[in-house]
Amino acid sequence: QKYHMHAVEARNLASFLTPMMKLLPEERISAKLALEHPWLRGLPSPEVEEFVSRSSLNTAGPGPTRGDGPSGRGLPQGARGDRHGARGERGDRGEREEAYEDQYGEEEQRPVQAVQSPGD
Repeated sequence: QKYHMHAVEARNLASFLTPMMKLLPEERISAKLALEHPWLRGLPSPEVEEFVSRSSLNTAGPGPTRGDGPSGRGLPQGARGDRHGARGERGDRGEREEAYEDQYGEEEQRPVQAVQSPGD
């Protein structure tokens, strides 16, 4: 694994990037549709919502949530992605790390580091 990030955040990012990386151009997502992806608005993708709901069914007891209303969606804190705000206003990395540490504890949060090859 090249970068360390929480599984929910990684799935959300992957759901945004993967459709753009299809080998055949006709299978790739259009730029217009990519700009409508929930990740750019700081929201979870449908794949992430499904992953979180499946994961929460397998855990013993309820985890912390941001509420059950439409804005909270009942997702675990940090899974919603609203810490990013609107597109282009993602905030600084320290705030994101703090949110994950609040939710998952310090041992879950590791700094994002690029792995260098031996010749670099």
